[in-house]
Amino acid sequence: MFQLFKKSDEEVRRGVREAVDGNAALTSDDIGVLVNDGVVTLQGSVPDFVEKKKAEDVAWGVTGVRGVVNQLEVEHFETRERIIKRALQRYVERSDRQNNLEINDRRVILA
Repeated sequence: MFQLFKKSDEEVRRGVREAVDGNAALTSDDIGVLVNDGVVTLQGSVPDFVEKKKAEDVAWGVTGVRGVVNQLEVEHFETRERIIKRALQRYVERSDRQNNLEINDRRVILA
């Protein structure tokens, strides 16, 4: 006989938090995660609609999530270059390696 083990809301919240923080495509540090009975509510703000959708997709990918309510607000429109720059900066900040990021005249240099 199979037994189903339900994750606690705190376990689900931690899983979503880790998934959001570990995803380089999510550049916002203003994504809040609440969980009630396995339903995740995302709150805060993100720079664009792509990141809003990505945060929702990331949350759905966590084991134990039964639903996602996406209340993230889009701050403003950003240029593609600015989005890329923020994503790269976040990657460098979270990287185990010591990298320096330089962006000049549409060229990216990781050293």
